[in-house]
Amino acid sequence: MSNEPPTLPDASTVDEPLLHEPFNLRVNTWHGAAQNAAISLVQPYLGIDLLRLGGSDFEVGLLSSLPPLASTISTLVGARWMAGTRHPSRVTTWVFAAARAAFLGFVVLNWTHGPVAPLLFVLLVGAMSIPVAISTVSWQAIITALFRPEVRGQAIGNRTRAASFVTVAVTMLGGILIGGARGTVAYGWLFLLGAGVAVLEVRLFSRLKGDPRVQTLPPNLWQAAQRLFRRPAFRGYTLASLPFYLGWVMAWPLFLRYEVNIAHANNFWIAAYAATNGLAGALTSRAWIRVANRIGVGMALPIAIVGLAFVPFTFALHPNLPELLIQSVIGGAMGSGVTQLLLLRQMEVVPEEDRIVGMGVANTLVGAAGVVGPLLATGLAVFIPMPTVFWIPFAFRLGGGLAFLVALRTSRQPALRPG
Repeated sequence: MSNEPPTLPDASTVDEPLLHEPFNLRVNTWHGAAQNAAISLVQPYLGIDLLRLGGSDFEVGLLSSLPPLASTISTLVGARWMAGTRHPSRVTTWVFAAARAAFLGFVVLNWTHGPVAPLLFVLLVGAMSIPVAISTVSWQAIITALFRPEVRGQAIGNRTRAASFVTVAVTMLGGILIGGARGTVAYGWLFLLGAGVAVLEVRLFSRLKGDPRVQTLPPNLWQAAQRLFRRPAFRGYTLASLPFYLGWVMAWPLFLRYEVNIAHANNFWIAAYAATNGLAGALTSRAWIRVANRIGVGMALPIAIVGLAFVPFTFALHPNLPELLIQSVIGGAMGSGVTQLLLLRQMEVVPEEDRIVGMGVANTLVGAAGVVGPLLATGLAVFIPMPTVFWIPFAFRLGGGLAFLVALRTSRQPALRPG
């Protein structure tokens, strides 16, 4: 591929993709449901599977740190590569397929269970994160181009609701199927099922109509990033994201260690937490869009983030297995708002002409926080009692929510309504 891909028209100025907007709304929703079904058969069980394989605390930390590291390295590289393709949607389809092919690698590791299986397991998760990061940036750009600004809230809301309900059903099914299973063979069968569902996911994505061109990246990314950071809205959004993402991801390995090592959760309880989380998200996703319509995305986002801060707070109170369902409800309800509103706010603050650069720069910077957070958390847990450590991600999440509020107040760019 050439270092300077040919200049392509901005998809946001092309009317042809918008002709298929109603059809793409439906396909986008079904794709989100299928995607979450495939992921829900794998993602909730990776941590406990690693522990069953004999993974150490350090490897558990790497399980959360390697994905953002891979994303940080590959996001802008992948964006430049996607910008040079003639058919981004078609290429993104194959990138999705490459990401899901890693599920088959997990199957092999669970069925062979060699002495280096834990390390290979973690490395495979990191490798899988490369196509995941590329497909995420490309998907965001494609969806932004396929839907008008006033329709994007509906597109993301419909997708989130469908995905959340599917997550509940599939996660509980997975927990029931392997609830009492010993060893790791059952995980292999579950992940194989996930790979089968992923075939449907990839097929649905390929049905999106319009195939908008991904914008060409400028030759000098540093100058483009400097231009973006001169925009108060983008600068505030990106800088506020750093403490929030640090607090968001640093709690993940702590949650797993607490649930498995302290509360002694089995496969069924892990599935119950994920299902409760998904159900709470499904029931509140439409409400978050209504709140954003009423007060603006930029104001609704800090509210969701401050609410999400109380998930590690509940862990600091040393809950038992049933009480952990409370944090699942809080996490699902607030996380639904955070995931939708972060994307909508990013679409607001990134100018259309710099869409790919802005998304790439923002994702790269917050990815750095994702690398540091989990390793920092597992390191602190060696010297500080587990319930006490949870106050640290609580503080970072709370500070991130306040930072988003300050960024909104100091930004001169008016907030858009999600539609």
